[in-house]
Amino acid sequence: MLTRNILLGFLVLICGCTKEPEKDYSVWLDRKNALRFEGRISAESFNKLKSLYNSSNIKPSIIRIKSSGGDGKAGLDMGEWIHNTGISVRVKDYCASACANYVFLSAGSKYLDESAVLIWHGGLNQKNLMENVESALSDTYQRSSHEASININSSKGDSSQDTCPWDNALVDAMQEEDRKTFIRTAMKKCLEHLGKREKDFFVMLGIDPNLPYYGQQGDYIPQYQSKKHKGFDYSLDDLKEMGVKNIVVKGSNWSPEKNKTYREGNIYRVKLTIPITNNKRDSY
Repeated sequence: MLTRNILLGFLVLICGCTKEPEKDYSVWLDRKNALRFEGRISAESFNKLKSLYNSSNIKPSIIRIKSSGGDGKAGLDMGEWIHNTGISVRVKDYCASACANYVFLSAGSKYLDESAVLIWHGGLNQKNLMENVESALSDTYQRSSHEASININSSKGDSSQDTCPWDNALVDAMQEEDRKTFIRTAMKKCLEHLGKREKDFFVMLGIDPNLPYYGQQGDYIPQYQSKKHKGFDYSLDDLKEMGVKNIVVKGSNWSPEKNKTYREGNIYRVKLTIPITNNKRDSY
């Protein structure tokens, strides 16, 4: 039980980049018929968002979001839905991790408030995710809460939406080594599936699939491994170079460094002119 609790604690962590704790989530329709989303991205919060959209006689045309991220699978689901509906996204304060990876990038029209912050720090193809699972299984897992996260659900839920379903009672009844073997196998399959989904997602959008990882590579490895930074960002020009189109700044010039979240998170700017090893993912 202890090993499984440690592993599940790792897997359901929020991808926090800000001054959290942030309350779980709030989703509502404002007086201007805009969808408002604040808090953690999860299957529950995404379903609430969809429900509000579907029940609206006049369909909202924009989501105004403030989120530090959450469950990577739910983020992918939400991003695909945004892409398919054609709804716009506006970041008011900050959008990090799964929010930046999947929600913001998926919108046809993307709006940033003048001091809004976009923060990346990896994703579902991050090579150390399985290494972290192994560390959890060996009871040596120590980390700060700013890695990609995914959620494992009981098979009693909607199994058609679960990437890694299992029967909790069955797993709890296993002997320790059998439990470790089961979790290791299930997680490997889970991560392979989600990694492919992420790659397909970026291909669909026409965006460089390495965008979430450049800040973990090449000359940026020391900064990433120092654990002194909650993540990294890019200039608007470099985002455009990577295929991110239709970004509109509401105000004058985009100045994320003015945001308290940016300063407190010690966010570092990644420049595409810095050589990346073979231009391929070598992230940690």
